[in-house]
Amino acid sequence: MIEADVEIQDYGIITATSKSKIRVNELRKTDFESGRGFLEKTLKSIFGGKNTLVQTYRSPFLRRYATLSKNPEDITTRKFLDFFDFKYVSSTKLDGNDVYIIQYTPKGIKISSNTKQFDSYGFLYIKPSDFIILKQEEYFGNVAILEKLDFRELSFSTIIPDIFTKQLAIYDDKMGSQYPIFIENIKYVTKQEFEITLLMINNINTDKREFDRIRKKETLDIDDYLDEEEYEYRPDFWKNYNQLLLSPLDNPIKFDLERKRPLETQFLENGKISARKKWHFWDFKNFK
Repeated sequence: MIEADVEIQDYGIITATSKSKIRVNELRKTDFESGRGFLEKTLKSIFGGKNTLVQTYRSPFLRRYATLSKNPEDITTRKFLDFFDFKYVSSTKLDGNDVYIIQYTPKGIKISSNTKQFDSYGFLYIKPSDFIILKQEEYFGNVAILEKLDFRELSFSTIIPDIFTKQLAIYDDKMGSQYPIFIENIKYVTKQEFEITLLMINNINTDKREFDRIRKKETLDIDDYLDEEEYEYRPDFWKNYNQLLLSPLDNPIKFDLERKRPLETQFLENGKISARKKWHFWDFKNFK
């Protein structure tokens, strides 16, 4: 488990997310390497790692299209709509707002019981008054399986192997523009293992003059494992900014994480090791 306080510099929905920058200010982590199998360690050494924080930020469908499209400025034109088939599902309330639920499905795929193609299915929650999108949920997997699912009842505790990921993005409507405030990815790994990442954005600054600009050397690399980034653990910071207090871990998860030693001990030890290696290499008094 990793928890971090970050800053993100982004220039809007028609800008590819590859141009955005993410800087980590604080980070704490539990033990990791002992939980990796031989195959994962080998593949990591050959092909490199992955930064789940960067991947999570880039994952929502609306931004991913702008990144993949050769003409991202066309995101609000017919070309964007031609990417999927869209269908009205129903109307409902979302945080006090009336919304339309629009389903999008892959276009041009002939689906049968033997179909092995993988693609995305999802839903957009749109305000009818101004057509602002407030929420997007998406599932990626075998399209033949996805077509048969009741997505409202889909639980990853009983997931089938042909569903790889479940994604959720919630947007805040500010002055007629939308900004992500919550992104969640659940990635199916095995019947016993899921990779869950959450990105909660609690402050949005749209005044470019007030940006604390992120320098290139401070930007996270998408090819690096986040748990290998080196940051000092500062307990005083986490006393005042602690998502584990706001959203306590389920007991089985906490039991697994603390199988060898308490979480606070892991945070402290992992932070100390990183801080010494990165910041105190010549400070011999720290090597007692």
